Amino acid sequence: PMFFSEEGKNLFHTIVGDELPPELFGVQNFQEQCADVGEDDGEDDFGNSKLQGIAWSIVVARSWNEVLIPVYDLFNHRNGHWHNVDQTTSAHTGEDVIVVALRDIEEGEKLYLSYNECHDIDCGGVTKRGYTAVHMIGDYGFVEEYPRRFNFDDLVFELDLVENELKMNWMSPPMTLSDINWFKGHLRRLRRIGDEVEKGLSTLPPHEKSLIWDYYQALIEAMDYASSSSKPPLQKEEEKHLDLPSADASVCSN
Repeated sequence: PMFFSEEGKNLFHTIVGDELPPELFGVQNFQEQCADVGEDDGEDDFGNSKLQGIAWSIVVARSWNEVLIPVYDLFNHRNGHWHNVDQTTSAHTGEDVIVVALRDIEEGEKLYLSYNECHDIDCGGVTKRGYTAVHMIGDYGFVEEYPRRFNFDDLVFELDLVENELKMNWMSPPMTLSDINWFKGHLRRLRRIGDEVEKGLSTLPPHEKSLIWDYYQALIEAMDYASSSSKPPLQKEEEKHLDLPSADASVCSN
């Protein structure tokens, strides 16, 4: 996302508005995140800022926090039945990284790890409910495949395609009436700007167009199901919020 065109970033911000995540899409860059790199050695670390920015973006997009692991970093994220490999040792101790199969894997089957249901200690503060599709698109630039998990202001649920039928599973305490109205309000807003979104997409590069459109549709689907499908019982307003950790790690080093 950091290399998206300004037009693409602006259109994305139009879609998420002032309340939907991710709030900071495509704003991270090497100069801001690693401004203190090189201060101690007196060298000009920004002599080739474009090249360093590209290298930094590769680390952000493919690394396990700040550590690059050959081959393992090529595995993509997907939960559910598709999650079939994980590591049993830490990538941050200097030991060999041991990767194991979680189930029998068919010949030619794609290997998937999980960004929020990982079993190794490197998951740190990442939790099933704290790190979801709305974070992944901002960090890595992809829309999570089904099962697709959302966290909107501590309201957490998952949508999964089961035998060609989309099903919803709540993972957080019940909603309040204001929560339901919040989802309905955003659903109306997202549908209302449909023509504006399609017009904006027409001028964007193919990869930007595809990602933004997929996330736009994913948000509409999420709002629709959250406001009308399988609604959990209501609860009191003051009982709603969870204290969920955020997934944040530095990929800068001196």
